[in-house]
Amino acid sequence: DILIVESSTLTSSALTAMMAANKYCCEGDRVLVLGGSGGVGCFLIQLLKARGASFIATTSTQRDLMLSLGADVVINYKDENWFESSELENCKQFDLIIDLAVGYDAWRKARQFRMLKTLGGKFVALTSDDALVEAHNWWQL
Repeated sequence: DILIVESSTLTSSALTAMMAANKYCCEGDRVLVLGGSGGVGCFLIQLLKARGASFIATTSTQRDLMLSLGADVVINYKDENWFESSELENCKQFDLIIDLAVGYDAWRKARQFRMLKTLGGKFVALTSDDALVEAHNWWQL
């Protein structure tokens, strides 16, 4: 059985994931989800796959769960940094990075390690540890 309070969090997580997937993911996109095994992430990975994302990588300690939901690569953030992962070393740059866990440092690392495509790459933060918003062009908001 699930309590009404617990069930309300499912709705919030699912809607957040649906809005992000529908607004930012296009068919064929290569996507990195930071923090994929939380409530939003579990819905998001499935929705990204359904929208036609060609490659999904995520950070999580729950490898089997993430693979069963549709992730192609799972990086255990306790064992290695996602931005230095050997599993992503030969990957092309991402069309979309969705941050569900890290905050501003993830944006800095994505830029520093050139994880996003130069033209059209999108970084979407659904969490933040810092109120600073950094955008270099109006269309990056």
